[in-house]
Amino acid sequence: MVVSLWLCRSGAEGVDRAGVFAASGAGVRPVARAGPGHGPAAPVDIDEIFRHARPFLSPHLAGEAILTIGSALSEIATSVCGVISIGPFGCMPSRLAEAILTDTMRSPVKTALTPGNRALKKTLADFDELPFLSIESDGSPFPQLLEAKLDAFCLGASRLNDAMVGPQRR
Repeated sequence: MVVSLWLCRSGAEGVDRAGVFAASGAGVRPVARAGPGHGPAAPVDIDEIFRHARPFLSPHLAGEAILTIGSALSEIATSVCGVISIGPFGCMPSRLAEAILTDTMRSPVKTALTPGNRALKKTLADFDELPFLSIESDGSPFPQLLEAKLDAFCLGASRLNDAMVGPQRR
């Protein structure tokens, strides 16, 4: 199973609220939500997730890769300011999602997937790449290089957060 960590808008380092979602063949379901005062997760629209992923991966390919890809592309810059995909070492669906998302987490792709959304286009005007990080783990402590990548990711997520809600609301 691939676990994707969705870092949501606002707070320290651009992250105040984090929800962990498990993606499996049965769909995406909330597993945990951090932080007090956050209500239950909203229902997931699988058709919308598939719509966002369909240009990059066939829905006929079994597995959770399409859910990871579609979820990341549908949520970024609309309800989250960054996406971290965490998968087990050597997991092929996780690697497939990483390969596709590394190439597609860009403003032109996001705006093309949501035509007519002028507010989103204005928000993303100063961005090319959107905050995305893929982590493959075997349970060992993260190396120093990954910690540097996490710092860079948090900076990018903070900048996108500022564009989404404004720096005064952090």
